[in-house]
Amino acid sequence: MSETALKSFSKMEVSSHNKDGDMWVIIDQEIYDISTFQDEHPGGQRILLSVAGGDATKKFHKYHRQGILSKYKGTLLIGAVQEPQQTRKSIFGPLKRS
Repeated sequence: MSETALKSFSKMEVSSHNKDGDMWVIIDQEIYDISTFQDEHPGGQRILLSVAGGDATKKFHKYHRQGILSKYKGTLLIGAVQEPQQTRKSIFGPLKRS
């Protein structure tokens, strides 16, 4: 999947995918659907459920090398985290007419 074709999801959307059969994780701002991966993962379902629906970046990098992501990216990567819209504040503040 090319990076330009990635669908964007909010962290709130990802958080609802946190149960057996429906597990998504965020790693390095990318979203992976690990629902069908639990049987392949050496730590099994228990480990994956503990991070499902959230940002697993720190835990992932603590136990895995970057090459692991490359190996599974083609089959598990489904999107990217949508950055929240930041409201711009006017440098002038509210303008008042006299």
